[in-house]
Amino acid sequence: MNPAYVTKRLDAALRRIGGMENKVYLRVGTVTGGNSLIGRPGSITYTDTLFDPQPSYRQVGKQAPFISADGTQVDEHDYMLTFSASAATGDTFSNPHTFIVVKPSNGGETVMKIIYWNSTGFGGQSIVLSVIARSVDRS
Repeated sequence: MNPAYVTKRLDAALRRIGGMENKVYLRVGTVTGGNSLIGRPGSITYTDTLFDPQPSYRQVGKQAPFISADGTQVDEHDYMLTFSASAATGDTFSNPHTFIVVKPSNGGETVMKIIYWNSTGFGGQSIVLSVIARSVDRS
């Protein structure tokens, strides 16, 4: 079995279970102008991109509190998301201007910052990314 085959099978499984009424987007901010050396703020423009395939996700709930591998405390209101490597990379979640947005079909949105992520590999390639995210309203 090669990593591409495993990723393809994972994508198929996520597409089967990912048809939730809440859609998950990647929100990336692009900073223009400003000068951090003299304290002038720039302006940030955000772009939302729908993940394909959609990740599986759930609230941490009663498993919390626990400490992630990097020492971040995770609480019961945080979310655990599982992404296919074809939908995102580690670089995607390392950008400080990157957020995960959940948009219910009935309107509104929940914006979450990424507090921890890790990658699981197979055959030397990343196949799954696990993310823990916290609502910016709870930060």
